[in-house]
Amino acid sequence: MNLGYKRMIYKKIGEYVHLLMEPLPRKQTVLEFIYTSGGSWFEKSMDRGKKHLLEHCIVARTKKQNFQEFKDYQFSQNINVNAYTGSIIMGLDFHGHYSDTLEMLSLMTEVAFKPTFDDSILHQEKEIVLREISERRGEPSYKLYFDKVNQIFRANSYDTHEVLGDSECVRQTTIADFERLMMENLQTSHLIINIAGGFEADKMEEFLQSELSKTKIITNFEPKLKQTIDFQPKSQFNQFGFLPIVHELAHEHAEVSLYIPCEVNFENRAVNDIFSELFSKWHGVLYDTLRNKLGLIYSMSGSFKISQQMLVIDFATEIENVEKCLQAIYEILSDFEKAFEAKKFEELKQVLNKKMEISSDNLTTNLYFCQNSLMDYGVFEDLNAYLKRLMACNQDDIKKMFNLLKSNLKDKKVVIVSKDAKIEKLLV
Repeated sequence: MNLGYKRMIYKKIGEYVHLLMEPLPRKQTVLEFIYTSGGSWFEKSMDRGKKHLLEHCIVARTKKQNFQEFKDYQFSQNINVNAYTGSIIMGLDFHGHYSDTLEMLSLMTEVAFKPTFDDSILHQEKEIVLREISERRGEPSYKLYFDKVNQIFRANSYDTHEVLGDSECVRQTTIADFERLMMENLQTSHLIINIAGGFEADKMEEFLQSELSKTKIITNFEPKLKQTIDFQPKSQFNQFGFLPIVHELAHEHAEVSLYIPCEVNFENRAVNDIFSELFSKWHGVLYDTLRNKLGLIYSMSGSFKISQQMLVIDFATEIENVEKCLQAIYEILSDFEKAFEAKKFEELKQVLNKKMEISSDNLTTNLYFCQNSLMDYGVFEDLNAYLKRLMACNQDDIKKMFNLLKSNLKDKKVVIVSKDAKIEKLLV
């Protein structure tokens, strides 16, 4: 039985508003509003951390309801309201009973386009954000991560970016800053509106068309200010082939990252997903060899990174096993005929198809897949279209990717992190 994903609706309202709707027989409705260039990456130096604080305040009240009244209203109607900030995006999230969908959409568009700010909320949330910055920066895992990436990547790379921001900038934030930053979010972003669950699509679209027509910022924009919907900051590596990082906060064993240059784009999206499953996931060749047959590793993961244009293979092992593990990986990636199992390849495609059909039980699976497709690649693709591409992948596609990685092994980068200085003498 093929359940399929047949109900995803994608419409553009003008050039920069993207409406993704999936009406489903559910009692719950989930709504989300995304400023695609609303994240901390786009902050000027004087604003570092202010978008994080803005996120704390943007859904704290409405024009008619103060902080306490809005909080009481959410409780009485069982409407959940949240906002979040990432490095690239800022988002608003509303969910509740399907009978309140239009009310939630009305509230969401109000705070998305014309939020109401007041000094009491600013003061309250400023103290919370300042504590959050202090607490997070004091976490050993946080300190280790940024000490590590700052040695791997050049300054101002995507992977070295901290969303938290600067405490002094946060401390100086004013309501005028919020108004300016909101204008920047609207002027520079594509706007993605997600709706999934119990609702009538025609009514939602009609309401949004009406609301957007009242919002002059949507029509009176400067195209040159807009970032692309698939804006992707890059990470530039420092010059090294082997980078041992000895750190007091690291484990005694070795955390190893192998970076292999690889083109990562929309066209090879399905191939890369299959390749990861075939080689680096728990049933893959690399994992099976190193974990089950040789008993050398604790864990392994592999992923294709758009920002780095790399296949990254991470694993953990004792220091004395690092060289054996890397040699085994190099040997496996040098012989396609030996590493590739045609039967397992065909089985895997069916397994992935089943996994994705199972995931359709989740209200937002297809919705977020489409959103990520737009933001990663600038292309609308739903799970139906993706599954067709996945099922069409053949042995030659995998072999082409394999041979690319094989030829690029000469340009690999190896990073090893441990508190033990013995890692500096390893031959990788």
